[in-house]
Amino acid sequence: MHISFSYALGTLLVSGNPTHVLFDSGGTNSFVSSDVADKLGDGYEKREVNVLEHTAGNQPPLQTRIVLVGIPVVIQDTILQANLLVMPMEMFKVIIGIDWLSRYHAHLDCGWSRVMFKLRNRRQLTYCGINLSKIASFMSALKVESLLREGEVYLVTLTAIGGEVENDPRIEEISVVNEFEDVFKPLEG
Repeated sequence: MHISFSYALGTLLVSGNPTHVLFDSGGTNSFVSSDVADKLGDGYEKREVNVLEHTAGNQPPLQTRIVLVGIPVVIQDTILQANLLVMPMEMFKVIIGIDWLSRYHAHLDCGWSRVMFKLRNRRQLTYCGINLSKIASFMSALKVESLLREGEVYLVTLTAIGGEVENDPRIEEISVVNEFEDVFKPLEG
């Protein structure tokens, strides 16, 4: 059974740092959280803007006055620059909207949580994000809730940077994965 989602998400290198990113074709603009923007420092051009962003539901619009220009986002060793509005956000550190997606001729395949880029005079790039089933998410949420009550929760984000895929060990060859198969089984894509 294939379950479709209305977004794609994952971890990308943004300005050289592994960052949780939401690709949102329903969003007009692209955003960076205030805390990530602060960590970027003064190495990027900052422009003053006055943008009101309307959010889902009956929430009041959010206002931003700063856009960071030319922030490098890395997809398969290719740097794609982004102009990111600085916005207070908690769930995601960067939200990539239609402004960036259309600039790089990106096709968002939400069902498989991947983004394909057709760049002029370059090979096609494909980013494969996190693809969880609703059942795995629900079961994981129940398990996390149970572990929270017991005080035994560890949250981990794994990011693969560089290296040759052919030389990497297969997942079955990693001893900790075999030892804790019940933890890693829901993460299979």
